[in-house]
Amino acid sequence: MPKLLKLMIFWVIIFPVTLTGAAVLAELLFGAKFEFVHYVPIFLGWAITGMLVGLVIYIIQKRNLIRH
Repeated sequence: MPKLLKLMIFWVIIFPVTLTGAAVLAELLFGAKFEFVHYVPIFLGWAITGMLVGLVIYIIQKRNLIRH
């Protein structure tokens, strides 16, 4: 699997799902009512953040490989 694809799968899918799951778990532990619609914006925000972070990490790693 190409390096960019691995990075993007992690940062766009696994990272946001983990953080959104933690937010849902925290809300449930504090006794709040779970509504799926409230967590869609949270997931999408983390997914966009993950896309940006994944691309930045890929570019940094690629530049470091070229220099060596």
